[in-house]
Amino acid sequence: MADELPELTEEEKRSPFSGFYKRDIGDLAPEIAAAFQPGVTIDPSEAVMPEDLWEYLLPDGPTPEMGYCLLPNGAGYTCLVADVPGVTKAMFDFRLRLVLADHMGFMIEFPGKQLGHWEGLCVEDFGVGYMHGTILTRNYSAYELGYPTHPTLANPEIVEFIAKEADEISLEGPIDPTRGKCMVVFVTRETATGLRCWAITYSGLHLVDGVSTAVLAPDEEITLEMCRLRGLHHAYEYVGRKELLDQYYEEYKDKQLAPAKPWPERFLPYRH
Repeated sequence: MADELPELTEEEKRSPFSGFYKRDIGDLAPEIAAAFQPGVTIDPSEAVMPEDLWEYLLPDGPTPEMGYCLLPNGAGYTCLVADVPGVTKAMFDFRLRLVLADHMGFMIEFPGKQLGHWEGLCVEDFGVGYMHGTILTRNYSAYELGYPTHPTLANPEIVEFIAKEADEISLEGPIDPTRGKCMVVFVTRETATGLRCWAITYSGLHLVDGVSTAVLAPDEEITLEMCRLRGLHHAYEYVGRKELLDQYYEEYKDKQLAPAKPWPERFLPYRH
């Protein structure tokens, strides 16, 4: 809620987008809220591994089952399917540039939970009790995933496909580089009414030699609640994104945005 949000710094207040910070977030679509209720999990057999996603990316391909679960190898799975009506590819591309050029553009999508975005680093609160820094290490290529070509070439409806290797670190304690591995896949395609977005997270997993492989420290445990909260976080991102793009795209679409900023000095020790 807006009245519970932390105050902005003086630097953040100078951003032209700071006026969108103190606001409530809209409600989730009923099907999304139902999919991420506590204890309402999907069967692990419904989870789609990144190397098996190809058929889902083709024109008229199936839609992955929305929800969350734990996988037999101990990793976690979260899949969000969100419709974003009225948002065009041009609006979406502007948003991608904005979050890199002005981290307030990232914060205002989910105020109080999204705290900063730089090239290769997101700072967020996923609700699991500590602040996360997500280091987006690199993009996986179509070749590494075993795909015959890039999904955007195989399906003209797809305006973005990103499969990233990432590490998540707690910003409130010592860093253990053996844990916090994850992989994120974002698929955005055009529909007759706007965009349809998939946000899939594989917690405790990396792609190794083309195969989804659990990468867990000996005492590391991925929980269902972590997976559930990740799905809700992404869902509220998309709600906030829709609300904001409706409001500020026309005003700011021609604004010249600066290149992505380097990491703040306090985060430099987290670089690999």
